[in-house]
Amino acid sequence: MRNYFSKSKSLLTLSFLLLGVQSASAEKGSNLRAYRAHNFKKTESSLSSSTPSQTLLDKTETLKKQMTLSNDDQLVPYRSEQKKPGFRHSKMNQRYKNIPIFGAEVILNETLSSNTVRANIIKGLDRLDVNTDPNITRDEAFRFATDDYNKNEEALIPSTLKTSALELLPKDDSVSLVWHLLILTEAHQDTHGNKKGPGRWHYFIGAEDGAIHKKFNANDTLSQASGPGGNAIYTHSWVNQLDVEPTATGSSTYKAKTTRLATYDMAGSKTSGTLVTGILSSFGTAASNDAHGNAEITLNMLSEIFGYNSIDNAGFPIKSFVNYDSNYANAFWDGAEMVYGDGGNTFYPLSGAIDVVSHEINHGFTELHSALIYDGEAGGINESFSDIAGTAAEFFSDPSTANFDIAERILKASTGRTALRFMCNPTSDNFSIDNFANYKSTTDVHSSSGIMNKAFCLAAKRFSSNGNPNGTAIGNSVLRVAKIFYEANDNYWLSSSTFLQACEGTLDAATALGYSLTEINWLKQSWSDVGVVCTASPNLNAPTLLTATTLSATSVRLNWTDNSSNETGFKIEMKTGAGAYSLLTTTAANAVTYTATVAVNQTYTFRISATNANGVSTFSNEATTQTLIPLAPTLLTATKLSATSIRLNWRDNSSNETGFKIERKILGAQSFTQFVLVGWNVTTMTTVQPTTIRYVYRIRSFNSFGNSSYSNEISASLK
Repeated sequence: MRNYFSKSKSLLTLSFLLLGVQSASAEKGSNLRAYRAHNFKKTESSLSSSTPSQTLLDKTETLKKQMTLSNDDQLVPYRSEQKKPGFRHSKMNQRYKNIPIFGAEVILNETLSSNTVRANIIKGLDRLDVNTDPNITRDEAFRFATDDYNKNEEALIPSTLKTSALELLPKDDSVSLVWHLLILTEAHQDTHGNKKGPGRWHYFIGAEDGAIHKKFNANDTLSQASGPGGNAIYTHSWVNQLDVEPTATGSSTYKAKTTRLATYDMAGSKTSGTLVTGILSSFGTAASNDAHGNAEITLNMLSEIFGYNSIDNAGFPIKSFVNYDSNYANAFWDGAEMVYGDGGNTFYPLSGAIDVVSHEINHGFTELHSALIYDGEAGGINESFSDIAGTAAEFFSDPSTANFDIAERILKASTGRTALRFMCNPTSDNFSIDNFANYKSTTDVHSSSGIMNKAFCLAAKRFSSNGNPNGTAIGNSVLRVAKIFYEANDNYWLSSSTFLQACEGTLDAATALGYSLTEINWLKQSWSDVGVVCTASPNLNAPTLLTATTLSATSVRLNWTDNSSNETGFKIEMKTGAGAYSLLTTTAANAVTYTATVAVNQTYTFRISATNANGVSTFSNEATTQTLIPLAPTLLTATKLSATSIRLNWRDNSSNETGFKIERKILGAQSFTQFVLVGWNVTTMTTVQPTTIRYVYRIRSFNSFGNSSYSNEISASLK
């Protein structure tokens, strides 16, 4: 559950490196490094392109190696699906010693022409003494959490432990082993008489000492029958628009239940409701009919516009409950169903606004797709996406009356307000921000949602008005832009995405959906207008099968396979010996060979990446070659074999010689003369020597790059 209308500050924010800021001191002693990668172009690491023959497990191992994760790290796939030909999307969680790391994920997007990867992971855990053995039990952690909740809420509230798991929680340059508990709490009044809504609290309790490391409330707030709907602001009736079914065969009484959705009336209860029933001509009440009909519109939009069979794309049935509690001025998605209050003194029944209904239902979509954490930047993106979904449903339902204001159809005049939020002018509510420059780590998710809300509004107007950000938005264009955000939520956002990553994800989604470059630039500019400047993934496959062949002492020929059709060129990088890579040159597009000028007596390693206006691909394989002069032979000896022959022996210290040059001189002479060549790997030879002469011998190896230095000298005589 998330408090749809809450204006309270976030309890804690995600300040650790996982959220996308690489530590500037990572190479200077910090224990952890966050690994935030946009196609890995912003890191020292590289990722070789996967091939169709690789299994998902093979691909995770490739990713793990290229990210230089330790043997104790795991990338565990939890989703891999192909929704349309040529597009496969795979998601993985990072674990350390089989313990999940909160918020650490990788997305691999594969198409026929390119592979892209987005990752928020933690590196360097193997350099820490990470505890993976809890000192306290789950039940003890639950008691610590409920004690904290009751103390802060100033009331003893029944709590239900929904889920629990041991996780590693990153923070700063360390991680903590925690019990991650999901606790459900009921609506209540505190000791001051303040009405508090139900909660879906995430608690992170230290598994060593029971300390509370983090907590936040993930309460997402905010046949055909005819019947009443609407309210004093928005007069409306449902005429042959409500999907219902007979309560029994042949019955004239119908129930608000089909395979797609069902609606219940809680009549002031907080725990149970009764299925809404009635006759076709005058069915239900305004609150129940609005909940049922607006849920149906939302499902139709998901199917007809965005191509999803309900929020999970598998027919998830939407259950709606109206008249929750009494004088309850809120609505929420509780992780399984929709719940609406009667509005109290602030609102008319919450189910009366299509944007509120779609907003809440689509919190479920987010939970089942990107699973954006309801905290920090990810929480603002989460909340904004639901506003976008709510606005899209308005334009889908009736574009002639639709607008970009949230909940304007249910706010009572006594509040003095015309809407809850204003997507095109977020600051008009005196709470929301409209530019990332104003974002702080403590900014409430409902306030920070204004950043992406305004970007969406500007994009919708540009799509409607040939790029004019001040134009009039029309229904089709609003839905075209919304489709981009749905695709991004589904396949391009991580649970811990930042606003920058949200921007990048929408550009990638628009590219995948086949939007024009002009439209993508309109979207990009709309993000830039709210202080988020990003680029799409380059969508380039890395070159493969790189080879390096030494042609001479000063030239090396590189050959590779070009795996992309949209590169503008290739970047060739080279390093000498164990040194660092540096850019050697950039080639033109479609090149598959290059001859590099090098120096003699060096070891060279090369790698290549494809490039275009949006960035670079991951790197190819590395290819190493040498221009090395061989090492000098050593331990030269001379042994008399007979009255006329001497045997020479030596140690071969090289693997790259072409052969050996053997020289001799008469003892006392000034210069040596080469008198024989022998082949490579030879370590002995026999020569005839006059008995009256004493010779001095020496030897050196050689190859095409030059001669080695000489061995030791040795003299020999047959006397």
